Amino acid sequence: MKYFKSIVVLTIIVIISSLLWSTQVDATSIDFVDNIRSIGLDDSIYDQQGFNNVTVPLPDVGELAYDLCYVRILTNLTDLYTLNLSSVFGACYNCAFQPLDIVFINGTTPYFTLATTFSYTFNASVYDLIGRMGETITFSTRFHERGIYDLYINSIYVTSTKGLSYNINIVKDPINTFVPIGVMFGIFIGAAIAWPIIIHYYKKSKSESLEFQLQNLESNQPKKDRLKSLDVFRGLSITIMIFVNYGGGGYWFFNHSYWNGLTVADLVFPWFIFIMGIAMPLSFNAMEIRGVPKRTIFIKLVRRSVILFSLGLFINNGNNLGHWRILGVLQRFGVSYFVTGCIMMFVPLYRPNGGGGGNSHHQYNRFDGTGNDREREPSESDPLFQSSSIQEKFKAHSASMLADFIPFWLQWLFALLILAVWFLVTFLLPVPGCPTGYLGPGGLGDQGQHVNCTGGAAKIVDLHIFSNNHIFQTPTCQPIYNTGAYDPEGTLGYLTSVFMCFLGVHAGRTIMTYKSNRSRLIRWTILSILLCGIAAGLCGVSQNGGWIPINKNLWTPSFIFLLSGFGFFVLAIFYVVVDIKRIWNGAPLVYVGMNPITIYCGHEILGGYFPFSFYASVQTHALYLLSNCIGVGCWLLIAYLMYKNRVFINI
Repeated sequence: MKYFKSIVVLTIIVIISSLLWSTQVDATSIDFVDNIRSIGLDDSIYDQQGFNNVTVPLPDVGELAYDLCYVRILTNLTDLYTLNLSSVFGACYNCAFQPLDIVFINGTTPYFTLATTFSYTFNASVYDLIGRMGETITFSTRFHERGIYDLYINSIYVTSTKGLSYNINIVKDPINTFVPIGVMFGIFIGAAIAWPIIIHYYKKSKSESLEFQLQNLESNQPKKDRLKSLDVFRGLSITIMIFVNYGGGGYWFFNHSYWNGLTVADLVFPWFIFIMGIAMPLSFNAMEIRGVPKRTIFIKLVRRSVILFSLGLFINNGNNLGHWRILGVLQRFGVSYFVTGCIMMFVPLYRPNGGGGGNSHHQYNRFDGTGNDREREPSESDPLFQSSSIQEKFKAHSASMLADFIPFWLQWLFALLILAVWFLVTFLLPVPGCPTGYLGPGGLGDQGQHVNCTGGAAKIVDLHIFSNNHIFQTPTCQPIYNTGAYDPEGTLGYLTSVFMCFLGVHAGRTIMTYKSNRSRLIRWTILSILLCGIAAGLCGVSQNGGWIPINKNLWTPSFIFLLSGFGFFVLAIFYVVVDIKRIWNGAPLVYVGMNPITIYCGHEILGGYFPFSFYASVQTHALYLLSNCIGVGCWLLIAYLMYKNRVFINI
């Protein structure tokens, strides 16, 4: 105990100093190189045509925010010709070229800013005085953060529209935007190594105290069997969600996809839906063991769903009822939980040994805690031909292999019907002015042919139910595709969310049905591969070219199949590491996973307050990352303190 506080304080100082150092690297590395380098044609061409005489004061890159650079365009064409330039951003799939709003003065433009997250494709064309177009060139390039660039577009023959070419001079070198991430991961790895050592010496310093011995004795008492890996998985999802909601350091891959595709930020919401499904059969079974009546279970189901939906409304909106956003993240949790719970409670089970068509029981009756109505797992010591015939033995063995599926096939059928409704509405509902079955972003996408068709049927359904004033006004596709309002948590997505929640229910039923770790892991692994394979088939292993792309804004079936496949895989990994091998106790994620709603709502409400976030006059990746990491760290600490004081808030 004598040195413990000093070690902790020293560790905190090292972490903060390292992050501040990365901030300085981020902000000052631009000063290392001032030379001019050329890419493309030989510099002698520009020297002969007087480009080296074009001098203007360099802009101050210190005033730039992250993911921006300075560019100016120069040309050697005379006033007899007009140079028209247009561009398309690399993240804007199949978009029409947009004219650059630039003005040439004496063959050059002022420096202007461009984004650096993706490449640009430029189109340059020359016109003479009577409007005849000469040669056109198209080229792609990518700029980098806080660099200063001169882009030359010229004709080899100054008085001709022939022989167009381009060249890029790097006036000031850009910075390495990945230094802060490298420092962050270095700190995490160092902390992961140092923390067990700190805990060891802390426990050693207290081991002789009576209080510690009593606490240790209490901790060694038998505890309720709890699937710790599920709490860790839930905690991971919430922690990543907090990080990306706070900004993800400003990195594009820590933010949601613009339209099709998948980023780190796209993982967490569907994973939480999946985890919620896993917990449902475990929770229902626990209530059944306690003898809770079906009516009470249903009341709890309705109560929790209404609270989740209401919390979502509160977090989403202020006091302007005319522009309340009805749908949202917690609203989808509530609806998915309610519909899936109703399927589990009211769609009967199939009992093949019940005679005739089989007996029907609700799920909470099936898991009565005695184990008498659960199919026994096949043992490796069982004789191969114990049954009177090979067919009977194979039938019994198959039934046992699918004991977590066969009794629930009617519920699976109902869940698949809900998924089928998504396909029917999406691909058959006529949308005025748009192609039937359209899944694109609209706006500038598809060469601007479907400007008002964002999301196709998904948006038109929301507009008919809620109107434009009550859906999300600033979707992620808006700044890239120049679209209008669109709700990524829209009505059609609730159908696929319910199905994903039901896939989670199946993972939970595997836990209830099979007590062997090997049986659970085999089934989760097989389902992970199967679901990822289905997703790959639907999207054609392509971001934009498949039948049904992976799309978080639409919650397409390919999206939920892929994320469910990932979910089964991550669950299996955590189950091995945390519950079987006990290599890791799950800290600190497990603390968040035991108070998920409190931590989620808290981070949403308090995210704009210090110390959960802070802003500087010029925001760099390093400062943004530091702010976001401190914000996440605060909530990890709060979750730990709640756990330590046995404060668990459930709804």
